[in-house]
Amino acid sequence: MFAHIWGMNEFGSNDNRQKYSSESLENYLLDNQLYFELANFYRAQKNYIDAIYYLKKQLRRSDAIAYKLNLVDCYIEQGSFEQALIFVNQALEQVHNKGELHYIISILKIECLINSNRIDTAFMLIDELFKYYKAEEEIYAWQAVAYLKTNQVENAKNSYAECVRLNPLQERAWLGLGSVHCIKGDYELGLSCFKRVLDINPTHFAAHKMIQKYRGKTEHE
Repeated sequence: MFAHIWGMNEFGSNDNRQKYSSESLENYLLDNQLYFELANFYRAQKNYIDAIYYLKKQLRRSDAIAYKLNLVDCYIEQGSFEQALIFVNQALEQVHNKGELHYIISILKIECLINSNRIDTAFMLIDELFKYYKAEEEIYAWQAVAYLKTNQVENAKNSYAECVRLNPLQERAWLGLGSVHCIKGDYELGLSCFKRVLDINPTHFAAHKMIQKYRGKTEHE
């Protein structure tokens, strides 16, 4: 009954307690790694129900932001943007300083907002991000998408143009800019943008399809 005086408890000696703690930590890490591997396996199979199940089991063991973002990615792949928003907002609440992590999570939130048709809220967040990250191409790219969702074609063109100015290797922005030109009937400009995509990535499937679609059209059609 005086075991605690000598640094002992129900696990026995200090050495045994340390051994028990080390084994528990190892099992904890192994379980988390197992959940992560199982989730990735099911994601690769597009079995999102089981993937989300194991990601949530992992999240219950730790409130780490990285685990929440794994779950967000899975919901986005599944097309469940409303569910993704729940965990995006939880992750943002854990970030207390502006910086790379805040930026990454905010971009995910913009993607979810736009795809959930919460365009006004997306524009508000975009404006807020411009205050902190003025020259970030990704903000302009999502701003262009939001403009297209609200039929502001000229504004979308300007945002895509700013995006490729900041990063001439941005395939998605060149593709978007080409699409906007074609919407406006400027097919030659559109085709030149699609060709820029192929200069960056010769196997880009969507760029090839767009060139096939608009080749031969003229601005007078």
